[in-house]
Amino acid sequence: MKKAKIVKRILFVSILWILSIGIPFDSGLIPTTSIKGETNFNLGIFDTYSEISNFDLQESQSLPSNNHIYSIALQNFAKTVIDGNSEVIRGVFSDKVLAFPVIQQPYDEPGFVSSIDGVVTQFSMAASHGVVGLLAHNYLTGRYFYDIELGSEIQIIYGDGTILSYLVKEIQRYQALQPNSQYSRFINIESGEELSASDLFRRVYFGESHLTLQTCIEQGDLDSWGRMFIIADPI
Repeated sequence: MKKAKIVKRILFVSILWILSIGIPFDSGLIPTTSIKGETNFNLGIFDTYSEISNFDLQESQSLPSNNHIYSIALQNFAKTVIDGNSEVIRGVFSDKVLAFPVIQQPYDEPGFVSSIDGVVTQFSMAASHGVVGLLAHNYLTGRYFYDIELGSEIQIIYGDGTILSYLVKEIQRYQALQPNSQYSRFINIESGEELSASDLFRRVYFGESHLTLQTCIEQGDLDSWGRMFIIADPI
């Protein structure tokens, strides 16, 4: 029942993305999540996990009653990002690791990744395939993605306060043969398999409803040497 609700919600969001952005189903690119530019630092809602736990409940908005099973820290964070929109993702949380607001990409800019530290960007092309894709630069919010482990739980918060949980099942890493290109070819670091950007897009952003977090891998003096994908299934 819960999985059916998740699928229904994501499919609805997918249709909205397709209508508003007009991205064809066979498109595929891998955004570059490490090119340094003008950066705004320390604009996240909380600087430390303890701040989330101590957030004043009296000054925040209420959550749906079915969220009572979640931790106080998660509920406190969720109250800071809800805006009443039941079809838009507004936050991402993982206990003691992530607590960040989520923004959507500008119209017709599927390669956009926020340059604000403390913010995560939803990937519109992933949404068009029924998958929640979240992007962050590795020198900004993406650096926290490296603290997520297999078996970790990640929560997605919608604008109406609904919280959906995912369990990390796989972490994939690839070298980018053209580090700064969204259409680079990639080599699987573990297996040595070479893939096009479209093939890699299908591997991590196609399939049954799931969550994929993406950031870049730094190696030597190359900030965008590779890409890391954290893949989690609905709980």
